[in-house]
Amino acid sequence: MRTTPNDGGQAFPRSLPCVEMPLDQVLDIIESHKGMSLRDWFAGQNFAAFMNGSQGLGSFTNTQIAEQFRFAAKISFIGADAMLAARKQGGDQ
Repeated sequence: MRTTPNDGGQAFPRSLPCVEMPLDQVLDIIESHKGMSLRDWFAGQNFAAFMNGSQGLGSFTNTQIAEQFRFAAKISFIGADAMLAARKQGGDQ
């Protein structure tokens, strides 16, 4: 059985205005405003840094470029998981 990795919670949570409405509508609004997880944010930052260092992709085939992106995505999430683990342990402490 595969476990869901710790996603770190919301990266950019939004507070909702205080209004009176039925609970089911409030829950629907909250669900639709969750945004990306902190894990996704970390992975996206890792991915951008990795791809910034990739020069000359124009000399590769589309298949080779797609493989490069898949590799970058995979290691970006490995890095994000490491960042979340370090964060849980108190960073550099």
